Amino acid sequence: MKIYTYKNPFEIDKMSIWNDIKKYPHLCVSQTLVEGMKEYYGRENFGILCTVDQVLKKVYKEWHDNTDGEVIQMLDIQQAIEKLEDKPLRQTMEHNKAEVLKSIRYLIESDIDAEVDTSNLPEEQKLLFEIYKIVEDQPVFTSLLQSKSNNLSDFYIAFLDILRDELKKYIKNRESKKKLSQIKDKKAFDKILIQEIDKVILSVRSELNKQAQRRGVIFRKDQRKEEVEQKIEQASKKLNKINTIKKIFEEYKHEKWKIDYDKVFIHGVHQFTPLILKLIHDLEEAGSEVIFLFNYMPEYSEIYKTWRHVYDWVGKSEGVDTHFIQEGNEYLQKRALGETLSSLYQGDFSKISDSYGASYTVFDNLTSFSDYVSDVYEEAEKEYNNRYPESTTTTPENDGKLMKLALMNDQFYAINGTEMNELLKIYFPEQFSSRHFLSYPIGQFIRSLYKMWDSNDNELIIKNDYMREALTLPVWEKEGMPTPLEIFYNIKHCFENEKKFDDYLTVLRNIRKVVGGAKDTRIAHISIFIYSPEEMDYFIQVIEDIKVIAEGLFSEKRVKVKSHYRKLMKKILENDSIKDNITDEELEFVEEVNTRLNQIDEPMERANITQIKETIHYYLEANNDNDHEAEWIVRDFEQIDGGILLAAAQRRDHKEGIEEKTFHYAGLSDENMLGKSRVQLPWPLDEELFKIVQSPIAEICGICRSEYNYFLRYSLFYGTYFLSNNKKIALSYIKKFGDGEANPYSPFTLMNLKAEAYKYEQGRLDEAALVAYDNDYVVEVELPEDESERRCIRACFKRYLFNYCLDRGTYFSEDFYLDYVCKFFITYNYMRKHNARVKQNQMVDQLNEELLSIH
Repeated sequence: MKIYTYKNPFEIDKMSIWNDIKKYPHLCVSQTLVEGMKEYYGRENFGILCTVDQVLKKVYKEWHDNTDGEVIQMLDIQQAIEKLEDKPLRQTMEHNKAEVLKSIRYLIESDIDAEVDTSNLPEEQKLLFEIYKIVEDQPVFTSLLQSKSNNLSDFYIAFLDILRDELKKYIKNRESKKKLSQIKDKKAFDKILIQEIDKVILSVRSELNKQAQRRGVIFRKDQRKEEVEQKIEQASKKLNKINTIKKIFEEYKHEKWKIDYDKVFIHGVHQFTPLILKLIHDLEEAGSEVIFLFNYMPEYSEIYKTWRHVYDWVGKSEGVDTHFIQEGNEYLQKRALGETLSSLYQGDFSKISDSYGASYTVFDNLTSFSDYVSDVYEEAEKEYNNRYPESTTTTPENDGKLMKLALMNDQFYAINGTEMNELLKIYFPEQFSSRHFLSYPIGQFIRSLYKMWDSNDNELIIKNDYMREALTLPVWEKEGMPTPLEIFYNIKHCFENEKKFDDYLTVLRNIRKVVGGAKDTRIAHISIFIYSPEEMDYFIQVIEDIKVIAEGLFSEKRVKVKSHYRKLMKKILENDSIKDNITDEELEFVEEVNTRLNQIDEPMERANITQIKETIHYYLEANNDNDHEAEWIVRDFEQIDGGILLAAAQRRDHKEGIEEKTFHYAGLSDENMLGKSRVQLPWPLDEELFKIVQSPIAEICGICRSEYNYFLRYSLFYGTYFLSNNKKIALSYIKKFGDGEANPYSPFTLMNLKAEAYKYEQGRLDEAALVAYDNDYVVEVELPEDESERRCIRACFKRYLFNYCLDRGTYFSEDFYLDYVCKFFITYNYMRKHNARVKQNQMVDQLNEELLSIH
């Protein structure tokens, strides 16, 4: 193994070894770094350029990112837990079985045997190893050891498959993608793949010629000229990329491409995992030399010492030749803010000044930060749609997503962007390729069926929370009818807790008998009386359809897991009504899951519906990985190095509209920067365990975890020191931290940076307050004749406007209001029955007043 370092990340191609290293595979720590290398140094300068994780998935495919295998592992863990004798601890393990599975996988990846002395371990860890002993010989738990690569041909096959995946991204036509997904023979697949890529190339050339002809026309507005130039540049760049990858793939496939396998370069890895270390070991065993490449500046020893600590293990093994080679020129174009931070980290306070003119923003909570991010993204999305109104089938999906991000005024990098992105996925699911199928209406519908099915009695139990999810599916909507979800909300107070399906249906039919007769009466203010018999019949039919689907899916008590999910996907794909009423993206998701299931050949164990519920999230998800992290709206600090290269490429290429963007480093509190490590051990593992159970792999990973805070410090320095000077820098942190308040990152105080509280734009607040009504909507108000309405005007004109003018169909659906109104009806009927000395019109007036007071 060797370690090569460089001072200047923009002059790696000036290193003496550059011409030699280009021909070797290059594996990057993140997808953003891959994109940065492509943009700054050119895709044509590399043969294999991908993430480390992509290689792990190909080489250890029976173990890593193997949905089918993880489902079987979960079922095996469930059965092992049931064998435990201690009931309280068994229940604890049962409740945390997903974490237990992660722990056992971590032990296997760390090469820790199940037969270890557990006498000094806590009870939970003793039980963990007891479960480990039960499952360790199962094939799904030995697949990692069996997937050891003994020669470089295994890696050649993996790299070739990665090139296939890179080409496939340029095929957007659904039928073409479907056709490719059904071909298992590699030779036939490659033939069709190249045919489809040639179609894409022809389409791009056609677009390029079209825009070139338009350029020859004299336009009246300069803006249209710029639009054409942008499209020409976009098409040219795309054509160059596709041709480059196609050439590499064909030459590599026929072993004409001059890529040697005896060396592999790994870029920027700081947080080693057991699986990455296994990959490195297997590469060496197969005869390949692993060379690590990362930025290193000896003059900033305090900042960069974390890299020495993390790589201290390199060279400790007997017979390994280790080099720490420094190459490259001095970096001269440094930013003042980064230089000041470096001085502080080095203990030098003499360079503190106001010259960097920075401040930091304080967000009260995660919601306020996500609101800000949403505004920035929405503006970029509008700009993207204006610039590229004609979406072309030749544009890879991720290209459009990356272009939207490049147009954002703020480029966000956070200590941990995962939580923020999970929130943003709800609002902008189309931006994320790594998204969960269950977050869409069709996915929510499927999940709700599993949640409501009672496998013991083999029947559907109606539960309000899950029924709401089931009814969000657009397939139930019918023209001229209220949505089923609306009806559900307005009658839900008639149902308490959960009900068996037949009981639920009985109540619905009772409601259907009384609706329709209350029109134009005071009782019509109660929500269950606002529907007609026909509308209730429609709702009842929807409920019965849901039952039919559930019974068809869960008719067998024990099923083969894979077959069960195939059946589920088939029901969706063959149901014309569902297909016509869900989005193309949802349908593509269903096809993707179905394709993945069809590619699995090995038989699955049988399981009951309860166990299947535990595995649903494994199957009903698409890309649950970091291959698409470059598309994240808020990126992690691990992606800063790639972002810096992207920014430098934009500056060098004079990208119109991308200049003067702001790099926004978020979550910069002491609690984040100095807190826990990013990679937490799954329960019940802890650092103490690995002190007792000796494992070189676990020891290295433990050092990486302990160094993570120093990596964050390095990343902030890197992002403020090397960022192109045409980019602005913004700093922020979120005040709310758990149950308490967070403090701004300490160096900000030492640097005298000003704190600015984030304030939501007043215009947007006004707009949000009027979200239910159009600002241009004018309501003509005449003085009413009804005395009760006149009293409402005198009491509160705004309430009158909403209740009688804007929202004429005011009715009550909340339990509190209904209880209050019903008491008046009961009182009124009681007084009439007992000949109370109250005139009817007086009672009506009183009822009017009470209804108005409730309004």
